[in-house]
Amino acid sequence: MTLPPIRSQHEPSTSPSAQSGSALQSLGKFARQHVKLLRQLGWHQFVKCLQIPFDTTDDLASIPHPAAPYLRTLATHGVPAPSHSPPWTKQQLQTVLNRGAHVSAKRLYREFLFEDILDMVQKGYWTVLPFSAVQHLTHLKLSPAGVVPQRSRRPRPIMDYSFTGVNPQSLPISPTHAMQLGHTLPRLLQSIAYADPTHGPPLLMKLDLADGYYRVRLTPQAALELAVVLPGPGNSSYVGIPLCLPMGWTHSPPYFCAFTETATDLANHALLSNHPWTTTAHTLEEASQAAALPIMQSFSPTIVHPPTMHSQPPLGLVDVYIDDFIGVAQQPVQQAVLRVMFHAISRIFRHDRHPDDNPNRKQTISASKLEKGDGCWSTTKTVLGWDIDTARGILKLPQHKAERLVELLQSFKGLTRTSRKKWYSLLGELRYMSTAIKGTSYLFSILQSPLVQQPTASRI
Repeated sequence: MTLPPIRSQHEPSTSPSAQSGSALQSLGKFARQHVKLLRQLGWHQFVKCLQIPFDTTDDLASIPHPAAPYLRTLATHGVPAPSHSPPWTKQQLQTVLNRGAHVSAKRLYREFLFEDILDMVQKGYWTVLPFSAVQHLTHLKLSPAGVVPQRSRRPRPIMDYSFTGVNPQSLPISPTHAMQLGHTLPRLLQSIAYADPTHGPPLLMKLDLADGYYRVRLTPQAALELAVVLPGPGNSSYVGIPLCLPMGWTHSPPYFCAFTETATDLANHALLSNHPWTTTAHTLEEASQAAALPIMQSFSPTIVHPPTMHSQPPLGLVDVYIDDFIGVAQQPVQQAVLRVMFHAISRIFRHDRHPDDNPNRKQTISASKLEKGDGCWSTTKTVLGWDIDTARGILKLPQHKAERLVELLQSFKGLTRTSRKKWYSLLGELRYMSTAIKGTSYLFSILQSPLVQQPTASRI
């Protein structure tokens, strides 16, 4: 059964309040459509109907990788979210419902949240229903929706699954070993530092997945476990139910990384084995190089190789940080690295469109990031929050981050006591810096000691 035709966009308005009203009205129409469909199909089939089409490929089980059967199971049945807590009572649900969404969602970014949720509903990543339509479902839990502002980017909706205990009560069955997040930058820097300079400066490029987490589906039961309270019209509230991995759930990163890390393994294996991918052009290959960026020919690496060191083949490597794929290569293998990256991603996430596809969904690899030149090879690139210049051997913080660190350090000048929250913020910033400054990881014991010696104090 298919849904009634819907508009991919709503009419533009002249004010934020009008936009909010328009988006809210459109969400109300979707809610009424989905309530009718839910009554016809029942919860399980209702969710399966909305989740079509899949964003993963149909033949995941056949990829040459040990994780293939596991990924196929997740793609076919969805990601589970079992909990060790008993089903919530009506009183628990009503308490969270009465409290409603976070202030950021109810007031500060109300208009934006309506616009964003409408976009996600149109793409088939979320559904919005009145509480009365789902309150009887056994596995329903509720968490507040929130919005986090971001520098020079649109705000990001994030669901607070920790506030109501959903995160700590979720059983730890996700593939946490799939997350290699803390090692990505050191691996890249090491490969650049030890590259053979006779092949010229290493080149960098990036590919970003659009709507990353939303490419992986949830089971119908998990969707209920991860439902959220949205601000509704008047005193009523809508319940937003994710059909795919949501932002804010503690197990979304490992499940998603299981797919992206597998794609990275496929790419690196293809490079080592001279796979046909290295010579087969991809449909996005030309577009990724449209924004030509400067490539410095002079190479002055900061590490001097021993004179007895044998020459090495040109560097060619693919790495990933959640949904950011990073390529590093020396001439002349950069073309092969580019191709295997595109092909490996398309082997996991479906790239070619079919007639039945949702027209509102973006292509898997972000077209906007390609237009900005992220996919173009260059010796200078901002990678994982650092400005890297491979030709001159320079690693530095972007200006706004350096200014933020100075401001944070100045705020502690002359203080003998501070709040636990502010101290955590400082330690988080310093640990981020220590990733690229060797030796600093051993200097944190004295900074951690107040937290250990005063485990329950709000001020230290």
